[in-house]
Amino acid sequence: MSTVAQVLDERRAMAHRSAVRAVDRQVGTVLRAVGVWYWPIVTLAAVTIALIQFRVGALESSTVQYVVGSARWFAFSLGVIVPLAMIRPHLAAGGTRRALVRGVARGAARAGAVFGLAVAALYAAEQGVWRLLGMDWHRSIGRDDSTGVVGFVVNTVGEGLVVSTYFLLGVAVAGGFLRFGPWLGLVVCLGFGVPAIVADIALYAGPATALAEHVLDLDGPLPVLVGLLTVAAAAAATYVALGLLLRDIPVKRPLS
Repeated sequence: MSTVAQVLDERRAMAHRSAVRAVDRQVGTVLRAVGVWYWPIVTLAAVTIALIQFRVGALESSTVQYVVGSARWFAFSLGVIVPLAMIRPHLAAGGTRRALVRGVARGAARAGAVFGLAVAALYAAEQGVWRLLGMDWHRSIGRDDSTGVVGFVVNTVGEGLVVSTYFLLGVAVAGGFLRFGPWLGLVVCLGFGVPAIVADIALYAGPATALAEHVLDLDGPLPVLVGLLTVAAAAAATYVALGLLLRDIPVKRPLS
């Protein structure tokens, strides 16, 4: 390979890395800005529910478990809105669709890490309050044994991977409608939801809990390692599908 060709390849690689970082940075900026008000609201909701239940003598299980599930749909909605809004300026600036996918994946990973830590911190704080009150902490949705350091790590990794999956799912749904139009896009997007359902079933949390209980006859989450590996596989499958979807996505949506 000639020196000129090597220089050109290096410049293309540098431009690709720069484009990936730019997408990642833009996604992260939005997530941080919105998260500043989202997590205080979630915390306030959990505390309010707990105080009401404690006052009337109905506090029997975790209240955090009922509010942190919204993180999935919050990440999903951001996935629908944010990345696809960047595609035109990204391509106009010389970025590639491959760089867009990788940048979005990095943003999803960062979002998952932050959301996972936030969820684990809320559970840990709630467990501490219950211990101070001399009560035995109980969780009816998800892992009931998610306490201590191990529980904190499991909650962080598990919820983080699920949030990443839902964020990528949101991007895939928006991309599916953009690429295939309303009718075929709807059919395609239903298929993209399968990994998210699998992730929820593995952790026995989220909207697929009823499906796991009544259809699959499961009464709890999968064993820790199996569950985490299943969720990781679901996130990876969503990423692969997203890459195939966006690699030649049009800038303008088809009319039908």
